[in-house]
Amino acid sequence: MKEIGNKEYKNIKKDTLIGTTGQNRRLEAIRITGKESFYLYRVHQKSIGWSERANNGEWAGTTGKGLQMEALEIKKSMFSVEPHVQSKGWVDYGMITKDTIIGTVGEKKRIECLCFEGDFEYRVHIQNSGWTD
Repeated sequence: MKEIGNKEYKNIKKDTLIGTTGQNRRLEAIRITGKESFYLYRVHQKSIGWSERANNGEWAGTTGKGLQMEALEIKKSMFSVEPHVQSKGWVDYGMITKDTIIGTVGEKKRIECLCFEGDFEYRVHIQNSGWTD
């Protein structure tokens, strides 16, 4: 996340917020680790498009290039997610499917914050801050 740093989130519970709201800071990269499940995911970033798919525990996205994460796709279903999207605010996707695109593609809107509910851990990179812990 911009100007926040590296932060790791473990034992995700309902309403755990990852990122910031009201500070205009973008998420740039993410790493998801399943405790008992395997995750396959990718991000869509400004000027780059879709990243290669990352496997459980690998980073998706770039850092040090000032590129915002605009969308996230996770090939796993049956958990809920709400992103905070630039100028849209909170968007409730409810229980997602393996084909759900979280965020926007083609609108140039950054994801600023994520709220997941599920049995996994993840880290994000915040604009000008680095990795969350």
